[in-house]
Amino acid sequence: MLNEGTTGRKAADVSQRLNSSGAHSNLDQRRFHDDIAFCFEEGCRKGFDLFSDVVLHPSFPAEELLRKKELVKGALKQREEEPSFVAGREFIKNVFDAHPYGGSSREVSRA
Repeated sequence: MLNEGTTGRKAADVSQRLNSSGAHSNLDQRRFHDDIAFCFEEGCRKGFDLFSDVVLHPSFPAEELLRKKELVKGALKQREEEPSFVAGREFIKNVFDAHPYGGSSREVSRA
């Protein structure tokens, strides 16, 4: 959702600025944290300005948020059919038991 605009920039503006600066972005979602990286080939100052605006002032448009939620729900349901996901979830649940690390996998799998 971070590339869907800010309070001062529309999503198309964010995308255009990223593309015109030769930037590459990557959002890596992990189990207990997210990593975000921007690599700017030129205009480091402009890159940091855009990056800070995206991180500090995201707009999270309601219609886009709803669309993304539906996509995530579908992906989570699909994962329930993957043996490796089910086995991994059960492994975490049994290793961590009542610890929050064990509980978070159960909450995610219900979504």
